[in-house]
Amino acid sequence: MAEPTLFQVAMGLMAAGDLAGAAALGSRREAHLDAPTLNVAATCYARLGQIDAADSCYRRALAADISYGPAYSNYGLFLQGQQRWADAERILDQAVSVSPELAEAHNNLASLHGRFNRWSEAEAGHREALRLKPDYPGARFNLGTLLLAHGRFDEGWPHYEARRDPRHPDAMATPGLPFPEWRGESLAGKSLLIWYEQGFGDEIQFARYAPWLKAQGAKTVSLVCKPELGSLFQTLKGVDAVIPAVGSAQIEPHDYWSLPLSLPIRCETDLETIPGQVPYLTSQGERRNIWSARLGAGGRRVGLAWRGSTVLKNDINRSLSGLRALLPLWGAAGVQFYSLQKGPGEEEAGQSNADQPIVALGQDLTDFADTAAVIDQLDLVITVDTAVAHLAGALGRPCWVLLPWSGADWRWLRDREDSPWYPTLRLFRQGEGEAWDAVVVRVAEALRAEFAAG
Repeated sequence: MAEPTLFQVAMGLMAAGDLAGAAALGSRREAHLDAPTLNVAATCYARLGQIDAADSCYRRALAADISYGPAYSNYGLFLQGQQRWADAERILDQAVSVSPELAEAHNNLASLHGRFNRWSEAEAGHREALRLKPDYPGARFNLGTLLLAHGRFDEGWPHYEARRDPRHPDAMATPGLPFPEWRGESLAGKSLLIWYEQGFGDEIQFARYAPWLKAQGAKTVSLVCKPELGSLFQTLKGVDAVIPAVGSAQIEPHDYWSLPLSLPIRCETDLETIPGQVPYLTSQGERRNIWSARLGAGGRRVGLAWRGSTVLKNDINRSLSGLRALLPLWGAAGVQFYSLQKGPGEEEAGQSNADQPIVALGQDLTDFADTAAVIDQLDLVITVDTAVAHLAGALGRPCWVLLPWSGADWRWLRDREDSPWYPTLRLFRQGEGEAWDAVVVRVAEALRAEFAAG
């Protein structure tokens, strides 16, 4: 039996999860390293966060074989992650040129086009990737989010299901439950369990389906959620049980289960049939009373959240640099600001000075039911794209959402200042090349006009 090649060894190590071992092969000097081996090593360096080593290894791969398309494709994807956009496009153009049959190259280039709102090119690229490789979950998912962002729900929802494909690098985990997934069968007299997925905002947005499905005839509807949402979701009307996230073995049998973001395809949701009369969540009276004393009396009350979780890949674009970025808002007369910020940036509110008149609430907001009790007593919430926006919308409270030009989430659609999901939201979109400072100035002007009119 022939000795395995270095490329085969590298692939085996990467498949086994030994990224360091596979990456180390790229630094061997005593053997001839071909482009495929260097490409694998570079990819492993990138996954390990060794940026300089990854960059060098990718360039060595391209030098070893200027016609090896996978190295161009992976290097272009890597450069996107480093926000080296011009370099990424140049390399990905080369990937498509040298390997026009490589579906991954078309998909990666299309993703770059989509990030810069070149929608027709992005859609064409994803479709070409699927023509070349019809079972490619990455291209299906990317095309799905693009279509959803343009309100083309009929085709978008089926493609969005690719998020669950185990071959997708960021595949959603599905619960190992001993009863079947709901595929749209009649729920008359049946019980349905809705499992949780993705972030807090996703759970809040799609919780609207639970009472709606109960109204359509389901005998019982149970909702599994992250613990921080448990008390809040107790206010969902018509839901029979709210279950903080536990292992699937501890769940009582139901007739069916479903992931929340798979419900739209089963319910044939389009822009005109989005379920859930707003508000579909409410705050709890006892908590409102507790927070009422903390908020004080008099003046206009505005809640602020300026940063999201750093886990989100696009957080660098959707979050503001810090509380000081909101400085233009302080000029609104008669307004008291309250920080709803949790996690990154929370401490900034506690360090504010006379130039930043804000009351820090974050450290005392123990869960989303507390945040709901505060929001219900505010005149307005101003936030970047975080779960706070979804919560305000689900409560039916006025909320202004600052959206980035690059990588804005699909659920806010495109070129709209309103949201069909949340009628009380107003969207402030960053323009191409526009700094967040300019967006905040526009928000400050709108704030003064809003309260002057009131």
